[in-house]
Amino acid sequence: MGRFGALMIIAGVALATSGCASTQAQGEARPSVTGTVALPTGAEVTDGVEIHVRLLDQTDSGTEIGSQSIVRPDAFPVAFDVKYDPKYLASDHSYAIEVSVEVRGKTKFKSAPIAVLTQGNPINVQVQTEATE
Repeated sequence: MGRFGALMIIAGVALATSGCASTQAQGEARPSVTGTVALPTGAEVTDGVEIHVRLLDQTDSGTEIGSQSIVRPDAFPVAFDVKYDPKYLASDHSYAIEVSVEVRGKTKFKSAPIAVLTQGNPINVQVQTEATE
């Protein structure tokens, strides 16, 4: 085999390998904060419900790091799974999950911020909402 043939094989292997690596990187799962959202005891909602779960950087003016919207949940409590990109986290920052529950476009329930991720805080939380009115 000549020099040109050897270079073609090396180039082909490099191309094939780089394609595999980029496919793996794209398919990697992102970490997440998980948990459940509950309504206050006795609260009932029927239709038109939308839940917004946000992961916020409390140190950086509440910058959103990740979010999830859940439309028309079947029943409460409702599970959530907010994905985030770890490159946006800093170990010396504080992060929190905040939840709002809208009924027919109006916010009816909200949570207080719940600390997560850094400084010994959990990645799985149970969020209790309170009525806004």
